[in-house]
Amino acid sequence: MKHIIIPALCLLLISCNSRSTDNVSALDPNFKYAHLVPDSLRTPEQQKTVKTLFTAIEKYTTIDTVNNKLVFNATEKDFAEMGLARQYYSLWQQNVKDVNENNNLNNSPAVIDIKSYWQQALQMIDAIKNDKPMPENGYLKTLDENK
Repeated sequence: MKHIIIPALCLLLISCNSRSTDNVSALDPNFKYAHLVPDSLRTPEQQKTVKTLFTAIEKYTTIDTVNNKLVFNATEKDFAEMGLARQYYSLWQQNVKDVNENNNLNNSPAVIDIKSYWQQALQMIDAIKNDKPMPENGYLKTLDENK
């Protein structure tokens, strides 16, 4: 149940309604994504996949503080070497693109401070990977909420 309480993280990390700017879903309808299965219903193999996925996201995603962007530094081969299907690579790649584009729509001020947002996301990833309690309220805050 604790992992279902993180809708904002799911939006950032790998959302169910993941859409690119051209409204094409990043989800492969023919692939069963382990992270979309509620944690209480996951098989041990699915749980392992989710933890590996979050490990990959943590390892290969950094922040560009100058441009307030997430940077994804993995190749499809990097994900494959960790035992992850190409669908996870494609989905995370699209989500990083969407977060970056949606954070600065129409050259408006950033909705979120990527550095702060990513630090909160990493705390949640750590909690999920290590079966620890979720930090704070279990969601990521926007700039307005941090004031």
